[in-house]
Amino acid sequence: MTQKNAYFLKIIIILTFLSRAYQHIVLDVSYRTIIWSEGYSRNFIENTCKIKWEDFVSPMYDYKIQFFIRTIGVFFIIASICVYFINKNNYNKLKYPIIFISFWQFIMFFVLTKEAFYQLGMFFEHAIQIGISILLLYYYSKYYNESRFYFFSKFIIASTFFCHGLYAFGYYAVPGRFVDMTLNIIKTFDETDARIYLKVFGFIDFLVLPFIFIKSTLKPVLYYCIIWGLLTAFARIIASWNYDFLYDVLKTFTHETIVRLCHGLFPLFLLIAINYKKETKKHFKTIS
Repeated sequence: MTQKNAYFLKIIIILTFLSRAYQHIVLDVSYRTIIWSEGYSRNFIENTCKIKWEDFVSPMYDYKIQFFIRTIGVFFIIASICVYFINKNNYNKLKYPIIFISFWQFIMFFVLTKEAFYQLGMFFEHAIQIGISILLLYYYSKYYNESRFYFFSKFIIASTFFCHGLYAFGYYAVPGRFVDMTLNIIKTFDETDARIYLKVFGFIDFLVLPFIFIKSTLKPVLYYCIIWGLLTAFARIIASWNYDFLYDVLKTFTHETIVRLCHGLFPLFLLIAINYKKETKKHFKTIS
């Protein structure tokens, strides 16, 4: 992988991190699902923090929770800066904020998984978002191995699309948002058409898992992931577009689009990296 490839990967990560920072600072993240869950938090709050549970779940402490959420947003910004400047020479100095945010994303997506009644598909649908920063750290570490890097890249792409397919195909309940976005974009569809459309692309998403690991089908799979990943990202803002409420649309849905751009941009990164690898091999064969 070249430095240009690494720079492109950095751009993808920075876009993802900054959109999450915006979500934490300007909007909200549903950490209260865990924080206000008696099963997860009550013993810690009462026994360790010495705070009565009834007081903790009152509005008196909510502003502290909101401050905590915004602080996490600031850490996303710090991690974005570290992503931009990190290289092999300063790796040991700049890796820690990126490691922290990479770990924190596991918590963030666990919260989403809990909200989805512990459907594992919800967690692994975010595999690209979790994995890209880990891959960058791996690339700059002394343990870097190109074959393992590419294998893990394929794995997180396959996981993301396969789990997206679980929802689109209907293995889990098809999210109403998926149906609404389809109807808002393709005006000639009714709800039955939208569900058939989602089921077809959900089935194609399943095919990404096996065929991305087959050399002869890798490129067509990546082309599909690039196109479908970008389309599903931009669908968030296109489906919600309304000139009368333009500010609200941009405020709410721009970050949802940007954070999902990695679903198309990361397969593009992998395609470029693999093409460069092949061209390099051809060049050396020609010389020899």
